[in-house]
Amino acid sequence: MPVVPGPSLRARLDAQRQLPIAAAVRIASEVAAALAHAHRMGVIHRDIKPENILLQDGQVLVADFGIGKAVRDAPGDTRTQMGMRVGRPAYMSPEQAVGEDVDGRSDLYSLACMLHEMLVGEAPFTGPSVRAVIAKRFESRSAWTCRPPSTRRACARTTAIA
Repeated sequence: MPVVPGPSLRARLDAQRQLPIAAAVRIASEVAAALAHAHRMGVIHRDIKPENILLQDGQVLVADFGIGKAVRDAPGDTRTQMGMRVGRPAYMSPEQAVGEDVDGRSDLYSLACMLHEMLVGEAPFTGPSVRAVIAKRFESRSAWTCRPPSTRRACARTTAIA
């Protein structure tokens, strides 16, 4: 595995809190392209978060596909047999949060949560505990009610609970 000397997106968000719209869209687009490739190869990442997005020389790299590969290569459906929940709660899709099977849409949900944080300066779901963060997904249909309308509409569509 190559060493990437650039910072993570988390380091950039810690330094800047919010990113300019163009930068956030560019990063999200590059992550989406990487995820599309992974999904075509049958790999679901399951842990998309700013810590796993590396920024190097103007390029965006998605790191830590180990969880996705390990789950993909496991015999049988170990995700539901073990009730395994993988990922950071602030970015988990509702299905992933309750331990259900996930597909590529779960990664896209996580990407939308990450885009929200890049644009607004905080993750859409926060709380004092893992349980509280997960519960917020189910308390209302939208976490975007107090956001600027253009951001709220874009993120709410991506993370809508059917």
